[in-house]
Amino acid sequence: MRYVGKVLVGLVMLCCAAGAYSWGWDFFALRFTGVHTTAQVVDGTRSRMVGVQSGTSYHSTRTVSYVTADGRVMTHTFDSEFSETQVGDAVEVFYNPANPAEVIPDTWTHLYFASLMSIGALAALGMLFGL
Repeated sequence: MRYVGKVLVGLVMLCCAAGAYSWGWDFFALRFTGVHTTAQVVDGTRSRMVGVQSGTSYHSTRTVSYVTADGRVMTHTFDSEFSETQVGDAVEVFYNPANPAEVIPDTWTHLYFASLMSIGALAALGMLFGL
């Protein structure tokens, strides 16, 4: 039974490490190689979900439009990013010049989640080896 616990903790560690890598990659890759530009919010929705964990939860999407370096107008819909913005507001994004449809917001959300995943991976590693 002792080994089952270690295997489960090991799986948690691997999942957290994979999540940290994924979120961290999203945060840094386009910041170093991408193009920074200003986008305009062109559409947004906000839905209210009642009864989620004995309370109310909100989900929002924002569609932004941005112009690439070669003059193409692109749009992208973000889930739960820029939730406090209104249609017509300007926001900052990074896009991949080789694939302009690949875009990330210029916010710290991805780094925050990468940090949480890293802490989870380190905690699982410490539990695994009894540190």
